[in-house]
Amino acid sequence: MRSSGSIMTVLLVLLMIFVLPTLSCVSKPKYDDLLAKYDSMLAEFNKLQADYKNLSEEYNKLSIENEELRRKLECTLPYPKGSGALAHLENNFDRVYNPTWQELQEFLLQDGTEKHKYEEGKFICTDFAEMLHNNAEKAGIRAAFVAVWFVTGKERRGHTLNAFYLADEKRLVYIDCSEIPGGAGRDKIAHLEIGRLLTMEDIEFSNLPEPESLWERKESMKPRIYEPIGLVGEFQVHW
Repeated sequence: MRSSGSIMTVLLVLLMIFVLPTLSCVSKPKYDDLLAKYDSMLAEFNKLQADYKNLSEEYNKLSIENEELRRKLECTLPYPKGSGALAHLENNFDRVYNPTWQELQEFLLQDGTEKHKYEEGKFICTDFAEMLHNNAEKAGIRAAFVAVWFVTGKERRGHTLNAFYLADEKRLVYIDCSEIPGGAGRDKIAHLEIGRLLTMEDIEFSNLPEPESLWERKESMKPRIYEPIGLVGEFQVHW
């Protein structure tokens, strides 16, 4: 008990020596001025907190927009179409699957990309490849855009087509639905390999259940093999 009393005494003495003189030295006007500064700083602090909250919300909003723009930028390829605009892939980020060979044929039978006419300055191979890719992705089928460059002289020459990974055969199949300038296209299998000539042949839609309506535009097309387009120097597959 005597020890506790001694401590209290010491504390009271220290309070009298250091604190009370300080308080007595602060005048009423000085105190009011300090209080006003405190209120001002508190208001500024509250404003900064509100600004921080608003900036955080804006940052989160911009982050979402940036992610959307990044996806769009990733899907814009440096390959000009007939109009001069760059190819843009509309990828299905929600649900796509790798088709079987039969499922791919069924899709190609119903898709009408090859019906378009090839016209320089309007609709060229890049347009065909972009359209087939986007139509497939909308249908839930995973598709790729393929850019091919040929071994030539000084002038860089290329071609574009599509690729699909067949779930049942565990391999890529290259599909080209464009045609020579001035004509409509056909759905063709492309044989693509670096160092070899790019050759194509019509798809024989032979192992599918009818229905007749889907066969009307195909039954008059006798499958054929095409002349090589060029010697493949390199190619890139864009998913």
